[in-house]
Amino acid sequence: MKIEIFDALTRNPLVTLAELERPFGEVRADVFAVIEGVSVAIEVQISTLSADRIAARTRAYARLG
Repeated sequence: MKIEIFDALTRNPLVTLAELERPFGEVRADVFAVIEGVSVAIEVQISTLSADRIAARTRAYARLG
């Protein structure tokens, strides 16, 4: 699924950068993109993940920019 998201982003003219598996220190975005100047980290989660872990990852991304 992350390949499909990445491929769609690379075809979108509003996206100036798209990367797979971009590391951000303690976390890694499955797909990272800059869309209309806004940095966006996308995680594709197939396995079960607790709400606390999702919140922790979201906070980590926000802290890292």
